[in-house]
Amino acid sequence: MERAPPTLPGVPRSPVAALEFWILFSVRTARFPGAWVLLHRLLSAPLLLLLRQRSLAIDGVRVTCRTRSDQLAWLLDGASLVEATTSSGPPDVEIVRIHPWAAWSWRRRGRRIVPSFVLHRGPVADVPPARRSRSLRANLSRARRSGFGAREGGGARDWARAREMAESWAHVRFGASVWLPSEHAWRRLRRRGSLLMIGDGVRDVAMAVVVPGRGGRDAWCASLGVADGDAALVRDGALTATYAAVAEHARSIGAEVLDAGRATPRADDPRGVYKSRWGVRPSHDPLSPLYAVRALTPIGERFLEGRRLVVN
Repeated sequence: MERAPPTLPGVPRSPVAALEFWILFSVRTARFPGAWVLLHRLLSAPLLLLLRQRSLAIDGVRVTCRTRSDQLAWLLDGASLVEATTSSGPPDVEIVRIHPWAAWSWRRRGRRIVPSFVLHRGPVADVPPARRSRSLRANLSRARRSGFGAREGGGARDWARAREMAESWAHVRFGASVWLPSEHAWRRLRRRGSLLMIGDGVRDVAMAVVVPGRGGRDAWCASLGVADGDAALVRDGALTATYAAVAEHARSIGAEVLDAGRATPRADDPRGVYKSRWGVRPSHDPLSPLYAVRALTPIGERFLEGRRLVVN
């Protein structure tokens, strides 16, 4: 089970999250997503002017950043202590949220360009891979022993139960500050997606919504959930059974690529590690915020090396 991603102290989540989800959904489902990516980049430009510079101490490392608070899991995950500071001393690390069109300029000035998110995608035919890790083999065996099976959901009752599962699991993963899709977002998911319900023969224990994209070439796993966010169900293989059902559904609809969603650009992100075991790999996310990152001291350099970041 994953820890909730931390945010900057004292900063609420952004009110533009609903708009971002709307654009993300459109990019994933459109046959030609380039127009939506362009719209996203045009809309994001003025928002950069609203960002304020903040100073943080992350496990004693001094960081100045001009960023949004809810997109820093790549930086803060694994930190024991994060404090807002007012210190006027020189920082160890400097982080600036930048526009994608300016990335080349920052890169020429020697900055590392780090995305907030990467997508995990892979050929449906290779999910799960023929040569599976010991961990994945054990998880699949556990799911079979638990008797989990999949069915395609339908009707208002199934969708209401699926939403409860998704929201419960989101609270477990991301904490009280999690942004939850609105009723309108769930209507779009229901209109465009297929609902997969995972049961143990007595009750439904997990769910997934799979949305076709790029004219049916992609299968996007848009939502996952576990009943009551129950860790025992996860240990018993409920999520493993859900991923297996998503892969099988992608094959059944003739999709070529499975889009397993986002993770942070850190090589040690548990979500990314788990998804990679299924045969999907990190790839560029055209909607991800970008950051120009620079270490200013040897302490800052060691801090960034410890994050094991994927650099654009």
